[in-house]
Amino acid sequence: MIKEIPISYSSERIRKLLKELVVLTYAEKESKEVVEKMQQFWFYFEVKEGKIAGVYQSDIHRIIIKIFSRPAGHILVCCIHELAHHVDFIIRNETRHDHSFYQVFYDLLISAMRINLISKEQLLAVHDTKDVENLQKRHGYISSWEIPALKQKKRKAWIKCRSSLEKKEYLKKAKYQYSWFEKAWFKEVPAEQIQVEIDYLKRYFKDKEFQVETIDTIKFSVMYYVSLRNGRIHRELLKERGYYYEAYDLGKFTWNKIINASDWQKEKEALNQLIGLKTRILLR
Repeated sequence: MIKEIPISYSSERIRKLLKELVVLTYAEKESKEVVEKMQQFWFYFEVKEGKIAGVYQSDIHRIIIKIFSRPAGHILVCCIHELAHHVDFIIRNETRHDHSFYQVFYDLLISAMRINLISKEQLLAVHDTKDVENLQKRHGYISSWEIPALKQKKRKAWIKCRSSLEKKEYLKKAKYQYSWFEKAWFKEVPAEQIQVEIDYLKRYFKDKEFQVETIDTIKFSVMYYVSLRNGRIHRELLKERGYYYEAYDLGKFTWNKIINASDWQKEKEALNQLIGLKTRILLR
């Protein structure tokens, strides 16, 4: 049985950008039918902190991105990596980390840089995989890559807003869409309408409660629930770190805390100093 994963607004906006990369990269290289197949893939976000940041399931054309404690640029590179597996599979009916794959990956990365989705600096900052090493081995130093100029169309931006329950009606009225994954409301707006939207939000929200994101400033504002078992002997230290006993309905005898996903590695290092803890990361 195929595990069903709910789609969020957050994953959908990235899926649309990945499809754009496919068209930009292959519209003039492959037939219309092949390019259409390249754009047919499922794309999901799922929190599962571990060693594998993303996975491509070729039998059902499904990409799952799992780790959100890394910087946004790292996550986007991971998305493009898994897209490369899908495109590679469509081209030759198999995919593995060989020369053919890294050619596809390189071509998609160049397109991503052409539309400002990622930068060379963000790619070079990816240190926990061999992608940078393998790309430079085949295509030269990333800092020396030539990025063909692209006549940029006037792009829309996204406005992201966090809202309390009593204020969400203001966002619904303005046709914002809720992303369960980031627990935030989104609206895609034309560049010339951004100030109008900001003026509207300022009537009901503080400046820190909303932000404008463009294609080159995408962030993933994910909140993790850290749930611990066997924390009794460490209860005083856990209290100091902001954990609450049996909070957030995460089970009996648990110590729990909400953190930004970007803070997880630092939190993990601190918890590793405490013997006997069993740790879960959840997204609710």
